[in-house]
Amino acid sequence: MGCPGCLISDKERQELLIKVEQDAKHRAIREKKFMVLYDLPDGKVAFMEADKARAAGITPIKFVSHLQ
Repeated sequence: MGCPGCLISDKERQELLIKVEQDAKHRAIREKKFMVLYDLPDGKVAFMEADKARAAGITPIKFVSHLQ
């Protein structure tokens, strides 16, 4: 995925988004909590619990439910 600190391509971002969303879904189900995906400054994506994200002032790009 490119060099450290370099911006990622649209294709790499889409692949990363899918992977992070899958990881977030597994954790959401395991912990029975809502997760949010959010952008990092380098263009990558991360996730955290929705309540913690709200408290931290993070702007979500997608919500992931623990409900199947």
